[in-house]
Amino acid sequence: MTETTLTQVLEKYSLPRSVRVIIHPSKSGFYVKFPEYAGCFTVAEDPLELYEKITDAVLTYFEVPR
Repeated sequence: MTETTLTQVLEKYSLPRSVRVIIHPSKSGFYVKFPEYAGCFTVAEDPLELYEKITDAVLTYFEVPR
C-alpha cells in the first residue's frame, strides 16, 4: 500500500496512526489488550499469528470492511 493510499484509509475510517498494545504470554500463546479501546482484545497461539490477530482486532474495532 502506498503512503497516499494508507493516509486515505486512515482518514476515511478515522483510524489512529499507532495503537498501544499490551501483550501477555499465556499457557495457550498470547493475550493482547488495547488499553485505549474498551472491550478490544485478541488472542494468538504463536508470534507469527500475533501480528495478523492484532491487525484484525483493530480493523474490527473500527468497523473497517475487508
